[in-house]
Amino acid sequence: MMEEKINKELTPQEIIEFLKSPLPDGSVQSRNKDKKFIPIQVYIDRLNDESIGHLVKVKITHHHIDWTNDVIEVRVSIQIGEAEREGIGITSISRYENTNKPVNVNNDAGTAYSHAIRDACDKFQMGWVDLADHREWGANPGLWFNRDQNSKKTSSGSTKTSEKCIKCQKPLTEEDLQLLRDYDISLKFCSKDIPQHMLKRKG
Repeated sequence: MMEEKINKELTPQEIIEFLKSPLPDGSVQSRNKDKKFIPIQVYIDRLNDESIGHLVKVKITHHHIDWTNDVIEVRVSIQIGEAEREGIGITSISRYENTNKPVNVNNDAGTAYSHAIRDACDKFQMGWVDLADHREWGANPGLWFNRDQNSKKTSSGSTKTSEKCIKCQKPLTEEDLQLLRDYDISLKFCSKDIPQHMLKRKG
């Protein structure tokens, strides 16, 4: 009951922070050994999370099959609360070599749709922090998770955990986690970034 109440009170900024927060360990996979990627299922799972799932609206805004060039283009709009992003997915139509007939247009269209979903999620910055170590842009100091790193370091007197604050991305301490438990807060905030309305809830 308490969690349902908290989810309904998420502000637009908190929703964006949740979308940008790290995905579960193991979300980044390898393709052809070198190429790192995040499967579409992981993005969909994040969109369906109980904290925001009731706010998510996905709509296909464009679907076109270009038979001349054997290309399928799909555009998808993802609206989450007040924020909306559009993604584009393009894929080639597969054909049998001996007959030149399409193998499965529905599968190709599904691939284009998945690419569009992933592109829209990318514009919400979902998965950025997870892929940063595998991309040239990952160390760019202009990115939000690289700014002010010194101010995000956990003090040496506190025990760090593998959990990270969904707002500032610094590792949570045992003290942070205990505070979250004390106030029945399910979202992972450090003590500095817990919204005041959540701290007032218990009192």
